[in-house]
Amino acid sequence: MKTIKTFGLLLLLCMLVSPVFAQRRFDPEAMAKRQSTYIINNITSLTAPQKDSVQVINSKFAKSIQEAWSNNSGDRQAMRDTMMQLRTKRDKEMQALLTPDQFKQYQDLMAKARNTRRRDRQ
Repeated sequence: MKTIKTFGLLLLLCMLVSPVFAQRRFDPEAMAKRQSTYIINNITSLTAPQKDSVQVINSKFAKSIQEAWSNNSGDRQAMRDTMMQLRTKRDKEMQALLTPDQFKQYQDLMAKARNTRRRDRQ
C-alpha cells in the first residue's frame, strides 16, 4: 500500500512539473533584444539610428527563425540550411548599416558567440 501511495505521489509530481518544462518556448522578441543589446554594448561608436536599426534587423531575424522552426518539422538539415541563409541575409543588412570598422567588430562578435556556443555543447 505504501508503494502505491509513493508511486501515486511521484506520478502526480511528474504531471505537475512537466508543463513547466513544456512551456519553455522560443521567444523571438527576447532573442532579438538579447542579440541587440550584445551588439550595441560591444560595437564602438554606434549612432542612435544605427542602434535602432540593429534592433529592427535582429527582430526580423528572430521572427524568421521562429517561422523556419515551425515550417521545418524536425528536418535538421533543412533547418541548418535555412539558418545559414538567414544569417547571411542578416549579415548583409548589418554590413550595409555599419561602417567597415564596426562591421569587422560585428563579425568578431558573431564568431566569438559561435565559438562559445560550440564549446558549451561539447
